Amino acid sequence: MNRYMKIFKTLGEDTRLGIFLLLSGRELCVCELVKILDMEQSSVSHSLRKLESAGLIKSRKKGKWRLYSHTEFTKANKIINAVAFGISLSPALLRGLKLCEKQNVRNNCSLISRNKMKKQNKSGQK
Repeated sequence: MNRYMKIFKTLGEDTRLGIFLLLSGRELCVCELVKILDMEQSSVSHSLRKLESAGLIKSRKKGKWRLYSHTEFTKANKIINAVAFGISLSPALLRGLKLCEKQNVRNNCSLISRNKMKKQNKSGQK
């Protein structure tokens, strides 16, 4: 019971729930999540650590990137995925995901500051 409480408590925060939903069926690196969520890298990393600690996501190293994805389907994840099935990405997260893919953020990743990213978004640059 305690494990389930930790899982639901972890997903009870908007950013962590958003990250969990974004990782559904895909791998993303921190710089992509920073871009999509329009948040500081430290805040995104903190949320990722909480999700990983709860056993909801895993990470793997690939070249210079650390890629995050859902863990294997344990009994707990089946319950979470059943609940999350009824929740879809917000329009803002969908726009961020499309922009991230369009700008090929992972291949241009250098943990750009939030202000620089905002300036780039406004001017339409990579």
